[in-house]
Amino acid sequence: MFMKNWLCIIVLVFLICGCGLGTDKKSKLAIVTTEITSNDYLDNFNKANFKIIEIDSFKNFSALLNEMKKLSCSKKIIGLNFKDNDTVFKLTGLANCPTNDQINCYFRRNVLIVKNDSLKNISGDLSKLVHIKNLDSEILKIKAKDHNYYYNTDTLKPALIHLHIQDNYPIAKTKEVLKQIVTRFKKDTTLFNYNILFEDFSHLDIPAPPPPTELKGVHIN
Repeated sequence: MFMKNWLCIIVLVFLICGCGLGTDKKSKLAIVTTEITSNDYLDNFNKANFKIIEIDSFKNFSALLNEMKKLSCSKKIIGLNFKDNDTVFKLTGLANCPTNDQINCYFRRNVLIVKNDSLKNISGDLSKLVHIKNLDSEILKIKAKDHNYYYNTDTLKPALIHLHIQDNYPIAKTKEVLKQIVTRFKKDTTLFNYNILFEDFSHLDIPAPPPPTELKGVHIN
């Protein structure tokens, strides 16, 4: 009888533990992580000079940009990862190396300028700023103009997005903006390519040149 009772206890313990393990596995399986990855990230992932930065490990945009500059000086292709709720975002970013005397030129581009969460579409109304959440409508405006395409083709010129976020915003602001960009471009596979240039100033803060002054004694008809 004594041995029988012990046997029952052992069987009961195994049943309880087994149920607990099964529940734990089910709860882990229930948490599904989604990934949104840019095409450029996928194209460069297996290259030897591809270096990934975890955005969540930085406190603000400037700290992130400083690390990106170091990698740029080392001729690295920069991959950027961050998480928002249960979604992981993966993209690439550009940064100019401060010790490089060469000037990077980006010709034949559809230019967008983002400061904090404000967006200006250079091919649109230059006097108008919109929220980054309106990126979709600005892209439609780009697609509607013939001069934004390569000559005699239906292929849009790639987009260059100038990005600057002020230091008084935490890294969450950077993530919010990047999330909007990656999500919008990813949902339309026929959309043109894009690059994000991380900068320590905003082109929106550069004053427009003054109007040309009329030269004395010179009249333009």
